[in-house]
Amino acid sequence: MRRGHWWGVMRSGLTMAAAVASTALLLSGCADQQRHGAAASGAHQWQVDRATCQSKFSTSNADAIARANCLNDADKKYLAVYEGNEYPDLQLLTMAKRSELAEKQAAGKITYAQATLEFQQFAAQLVTETLNRRNASNAVAAQQSAAALTLMRANQPAPYQLPMPAPPPRTLNTNCQTYGTATNCQTQ
Repeated sequence: MRRGHWWGVMRSGLTMAAAVASTALLLSGCADQQRHGAAASGAHQWQVDRATCQSKFSTSNADAIARANCLNDADKKYLAVYEGNEYPDLQLLTMAKRSELAEKQAAGKITYAQATLEFQQFAAQLVTETLNRRNASNAVAAQQSAAALTLMRANQPAPYQLPMPAPPPRTLNTNCQTYGTATNCQTQ
């Protein structure tokens, strides 16, 4: 019996989700080395557990459910270890889809190729959903930042301006000239 990697191919959707979640963790600015080390260790163990499942169970219809259960158990352990998982509901949805496809394959309702195609389409939809959620979160964060900046500017006092001194009083010059008995004065 051929030992392929149908569920291994399907795992690429989870690997992509894990890569997306890992990238989000790095971009979030998490600098705590202990947490990062634990997440890396958990991710490594997750990969080892998944590789064990892939080597232990074939891609045949008879092994489909057992293989899916084994992979789902590895994913459940990974969910518990990895706190930075951005959208655990999508990972749980992936596990449910894997089980559904395994049951269809075990019952002979779909072929290996059909199950692989359906899972890859599903994984692409999850990537789109993840991006949509991130974009929505980023838009909300941008709106909140803009609102906070507006509020901060509105609450700032007006800048203090020194009062301008009054102009000095105008000096009047009076010039008087006398012509005989008449005096003529001009003020400037």
